[in-house]
Amino acid sequence: MLQPLLHRLFLSCCLCTLTGCAASSTPDAPSPAILAQAIRTAGTPLALQVALPGARGHGSGILVHPRIILTAGHIVPINATSVTAFTTPEGAPEIVRIDRIFPARAFSGIGDPASRPLRDWSMPGDKNDDWALLVLSAPFTSLDAAPAETFATAPPTPGDAVIIAGFPMADGGRDASRHSERIALFHKSDIIPGTKSSHPNDQLFFGRGMPHGQGHSGASGSPVFLCTDNAPPALIGIYIGEIGYHFLGARTRSEMMFRRLPLEAIRDAIDSLRQ
Repeated sequence: MLQPLLHRLFLSCCLCTLTGCAASSTPDAPSPAILAQAIRTAGTPLALQVALPGARGHGSGILVHPRIILTAGHIVPINATSVTAFTTPEGAPEIVRIDRIFPARAFSGIGDPASRPLRDWSMPGDKNDDWALLVLSAPFTSLDAAPAETFATAPPTPGDAVIIAGFPMADGGRDASRHSERIALFHKSDIIPGTKSSHPNDQLFFGRGMPHGQGHSGASGSPVFLCTDNAPPALIGIYIGEIGYHFLGARTRSEMMFRRLPLEAIRDAIDSLRQ
C-alpha cells in the first residue's frame, strides 16, 4: 500500500533537495529518499489543517490509530471541528470530522476561546506541554496513510539518531496567502543534552537544530522516529519548535525541541473508541 506513497515522497524529496531542504545540509547527510525509505514501515507523516469556522491551525502529524492523529497542541483550535490531511505536498487532501480532542478542551486567558490554541506555547517544565490527539469520526478513505506501528517507550539518550518527517510551509509561514504551499521535510538529527531541560520534566528531548533555521511554521507536530542499528524505526515523539541562540544579534546555533509520546493519553484515546 505504501509503495505509491514512497514513490511520491521520493520525487517530492528530490525536489526538496534541490531547493535546500535540511536533509541535504552536508555532503555526508543521508538523502531524503534514503530517510523516506528508512521509515517506510514506521507510519505515514501527514500535513494537517485543523479548523473550525473562522479559525484554523496548520501543522504536521501522524496517525497512532486509524482514527487518531497525534500532533502539536499549539496548532489545534480549542473547538476544532474538522481536519484536512494530505500525504504529499502535491497530493489531494481529505477532510474528516473531529469527534473529540485529547487533552480535554480547556481555556484560560483573554480573547475568543474558540479560536485560541488548545495549548498556548509551553516552555519545558510543564508535563502536559504541547501535544494533542484528534479522535476522528471515521478513518481516512482516500489517503494512502498508515498508522505508526511501533512506539518507543524509553526516553532517548544523547547520541541517539532520530528522523523528523513533516510538511513545513514553503515560505516558512511568513505569507498567510501561501499556507497551502508545503514542502516535504526529512531530516536526520542527533539527540543532545538540552540546555533548557534543567526543569524537572522528562517529557522533552532535544536535537541539533536544522541548518538555516528551517524549523518553519507547518513543521509543528512532525513525527520523530528513533533509529537504532538493531530495530526498525519507532515513533518516539513529535517536533514542537526550534530554539535559537544569538550573539550580538546573529544566530550562533539552534536546537530542535521534541515532545515524547503521551503514551497514557494514546491508550485512553484508543479505549474511548470502544465505548
